[in-house]
Amino acid sequence: MTSTNHIPAGTDRISFPDKVVIVHGFGATAHDHWFGWLADRIPHANVVSLPDPERPDAATWIPRVVDAIGQLEPGTAVVARSLDLSAVRPALGRSAVLRSDNDALVPADLSDDFAHQLGIQARVVPGAGHFLDDDGVTELPAVLEVLHP
Repeated sequence: MTSTNHIPAGTDRISFPDKVVIVHGFGATAHDHWFGWLADRIPHANVVSLPDPERPDAATWIPRVVDAIGQLEPGTAVVARSLDLSAVRPALGRSAVLRSDNDALVPADLSDDFAHQLGIQARVVPGAGHFLDDDGVTELPAVLEVLHP
């Protein structure tokens, strides 16, 4: 999963949303997995660094994420893991759910149900596990494809 051959053709010259905020989730930092790789490929990307990722505290995390996003306007994209759907659903425009066909931590039917709640179908990324660097995922071109359909 780390070969640049997986990067969609032409991503070095395509346009992306005006602002992209990347939010890591539980147990990760802004430097883990594929977050830095994604930020390096998107102008105006900001990877939010949330404190104490092994013990998330909503009272600390939510204000950081809100501050990073700022005014949510057209042209803003949020790429997130471990996100509470009820908290973001009212603000969603276009959305996507990515899942792998071999995720050992989250069953496919749960990801599919999450996508169904959004009125969409989950996109399957073959062999990507839970999208962790431990699964060999340090690049995630499927996110680029979502951000620039």
